[in-house]
Amino acid sequence: MVASTATTVSVTLCWTSQSGAVAYDVLYSNSSTALCFSNEDGHEDSLIHQERVTSVASPGELICYEVDSLDPSTMYYFDVRIVDDNGRHSYPSNPVAINTDPETLTWLRAYSGLGLPGGIVRRSDNTFVIVGSMNAGGAVSIGTYTLSLDSAGNVMDEHIFGGPDDIADDIAVSNDGSYAVVGRVVDGPATYYDVFCVKFDTQGDQVWKRTIERVGSSAFNIRTLPDGGYILAGATCTLGGGHKPYLIKLDAQGDVAWQCSYGCGHFINDLVVTVEGDCLCVGGPCVERISSSGESLWGQAIQQYIEPQWFYNRFSITATPPNAFTVVGGAMEGQILCQEIDGLGNVIWRKSVYVGGIGSEQVISMTPDGCFVVIGNTGGQGEWSGVDFPRLSLFKLDQAGNLLWHSIPGIETVGASGVVGPDRGFLVAAGRTDNELILIRLDENGHIDQDQL
Repeated sequence: MVASTATTVSVTLCWTSQSGAVAYDVLYSNSSTALCFSNEDGHEDSLIHQERVTSVASPGELICYEVDSLDPSTMYYFDVRIVDDNGRHSYPSNPVAINTDPETLTWLRAYSGLGLPGGIVRRSDNTFVIVGSMNAGGAVSIGTYTLSLDSAGNVMDEHIFGGPDDIADDIAVSNDGSYAVVGRVVDGPATYYDVFCVKFDTQGDQVWKRTIERVGSSAFNIRTLPDGGYILAGATCTLGGGHKPYLIKLDAQGDVAWQCSYGCGHFINDLVVTVEGDCLCVGGPCVERISSSGESLWGQAIQQYIEPQWFYNRFSITATPPNAFTVVGGAMEGQILCQEIDGLGNVIWRKSVYVGGIGSEQVISMTPDGCFVVIGNTGGQGEWSGVDFPRLSLFKLDQAGNLLWHSIPGIETVGASGVVGPDRGFLVAAGRTDNELILIRLDENGHIDQDQL
């Protein structure tokens, strides 16, 4: 028996079905010694809780059962006893110990002088790094920054880098805690922008910087690769004035291994790296798989099931173990399109979810319970004018794309980007004014104490 997941108030137990079992008794207690005795043996113990699970599973099949109504931040011990058709129980086994998660503390932190974030990552030690662009009013960049924070939002270090025309688009973290930033040099109404990538060590000191000249025409994304390198993704302009997806692979030292444009879609909004080192890119709207050496393996247009007006709206993708991928996007009139595909692009399921008022920008992440959270903004006009200002919006989908909840905490934000926190809550970085970054800690249902706003 194993405890597969734990929340603040529940634990999910999994075990293998046994021959001759017609049911299973799940026993749990705050005392490990209490589980050495069963109630029917005459050792009544008020510390033991018992729940019966009736099973028709064949021997060898996996059974999972959720025990709920538990207390947060509490150690529990669990045991599962086999019940045969005569009502007899198996002997006690070694109990499994697990702590329920602590209650999520919600908060909001503001950081003056820092503007719109490009992205946020969570490191293995539960610290966070945000990258963004500083503003001088009217969303005009005057430089870029990285901000390292502890789990409570306290600033660990801050670094200013780049020139006055640099815009930081995205950030990726490596297993050792180092990170790399990708962005563009926007120095006028040029068709092509220089794309830059900067590698930082775990302390935030610059290791190297590379510039790829005159290739970018839209925001770029960055992901780490299994070989220690990086993949940069965005779009470049065509001779006819259109856009084509564009990928650049850098090795671990930041040198260009290859770069190429592709024919499926027009933009790359988001991408995910597979265990094989391939990339699944989405946007424009199209899903395309690119091999680790830069060849297009397949590409599929998404527009056969969406309205043409959704063509330019953002799409986002995340991996769904063991070998599937979930795509969301195409926000229009309150509808979000969701689909899961396999590694060959075949659709497993596809749904249109009504969430009402969600804007065109959203980011999808997988939660520890195997579900999905989508973080974005409500639709609004004049992002930097303060009129009809967008508000933070989150919604959660189950593994089949069904809507579990939708939360609009009432926080005015622009360019929201978020990650799943260590205690099943969510950490969202966003801009609130021209030169103010905010960091929002939400609970596992997307809520925040209104007194903290």
